[in-house]
Amino acid sequence: MSTGTSGTRRYPAMPMICTTGALLVVYPALPDGLVGDVAVGVLMLALIVSGVLTLRGTGNHIVIAAVLCVIGVGAHAVFAALTQQADAPRAELVSACASVPFFSYVACHSLRYASKHARLTDDRLLAAASAYLLVGLAWSGVHALFTLIDQSSYASPGEGELDWGELVYFSYITLTTLGYGDVTPRTEPAQAAATIEAITGVFFLGFLVARMLA
Repeated sequence: MSTGTSGTRRYPAMPMICTTGALLVVYPALPDGLVGDVAVGVLMLALIVSGVLTLRGTGNHIVIAAVLCVIGVGAHAVFAALTQQADAPRAELVSACASVPFFSYVACHSLRYASKHARLTDDRLLAAASAYLLVGLAWSGVHALFTLIDQSSYASPGEGELDWGELVYFSYITLTTLGYGDVTPRTEPAQAAATIEAITGVFFLGFLVARMLA
């Protein structure tokens, strides 16, 4: 594998991987209330910025990503303003829904980068890891959409509507086909989404391994 001295410059996917990892680790420990809401907003903003940085130097791609980024952030801001921060959990769900095109676009670009080169390098591995994480985040937005439409779309041991953190958790255990069963899809659209996501996860890894070892 190739090595380099400047991780941020040589590995454009590294900021995204680090930010996503931080989000997954920190989110469950965040307190309820204003402090937790602000922390989630900062993490989401950092995640989106790192996604844009992944596409730096790619011409039109970064412009498109920036526009999609503005849509995601704007949707959160508008909803939060309309509800006067009284419904912060649902604002997170709205933001997750609006960010699906952004995460999907950056994931496709990262996957394309990971699969277009002939040699197996650490650049490609990092891009592939970034794409995989982004696919999980994009699907969490899809699950958030179904939750906003129907609060009974997913069931969990707790009471009430699932928050975005729980949907991110559900998305990744579905994408990796772990399926612990503590969060389950109840409505037909939610079940269909979970099925397609699981198939996506299997084909993603199969395609990636076949392409990288070809």
